[in-house]
Amino acid sequence: MLVVHFVVGFRLILLAKNTRQPPEFFIGLTLILLTTASVTGMILDAVLGEDSALADMLVVLQLTLAHLSLLVVLHVVFRREWWATIAQVVIGLIFIVGFSYEFFSGWQLGVTPWGTVYNKLRSLVAGTAFVWGSVECFLAYSRLRKQVRFGLAPASTAIRILLWGFSMVVIPPLTLMSYLYREFALIDLSIVSTSWLVGSFFTVICVWFSFFPPESVIRWFDQNADSSLGISNE
Repeated sequence: MLVVHFVVGFRLILLAKNTRQPPEFFIGLTLILLTTASVTGMILDAVLGEDSALADMLVVLQLTLAHLSLLVVLHVVFRREWWATIAQVVIGLIFIVGFSYEFFSGWQLGVTPWGTVYNKLRSLVAGTAFVWGSVECFLAYSRLRKQVRFGLAPASTAIRILLWGFSMVVIPPLTLMSYLYREFALIDLSIVSTSWLVGSFFTVICVWFSFFPPESVIRWFDQNADSSLGISNE
């Protein structure tokens, strides 16, 4: 599943090289950083141990950069209004200032960042960014659905942006489950692991069919978008 995320991200960056458009680049960068953060965590935990401050800091660094990239996506694709820009900057500063503090204080002292106040705040704003992104996708889907009804846009375009929204909306509840397990042991580890497995599989399918669906799937979307999705080309 991580391989699919990386491949989609890499293909988007290659596409951005040809189109010279920022959305493809930053969406691809976000996917790659989220993937490498997971891989880095697994490798360094195996090599350095699960309590390694260095391993944790490298993972948090990549997650920080991934969420900053996601904020750029929100700005260039969806919202450039003054209020949205301010919100995006504030969320970005929380990541930057928080990580800088953790790096220059916690890591040098050998303290892992997962139990700190910054990590709790980071988790909150990270969830906010993903929820924001999914809401924007759903709003864009609603607008495109109206265009499809008048034959101004293909149904596949609307469905693909809906799938992109679905790929983001599952992240915050999964993150919340991990937090509740790690901080309060309110959820059994097997439930958390199973939820992440199912959620990751669902996200991978949504991401792949959103950005690089096969032509046969695109045709199927266009020909079979029925009233259950509120889309019809008829």
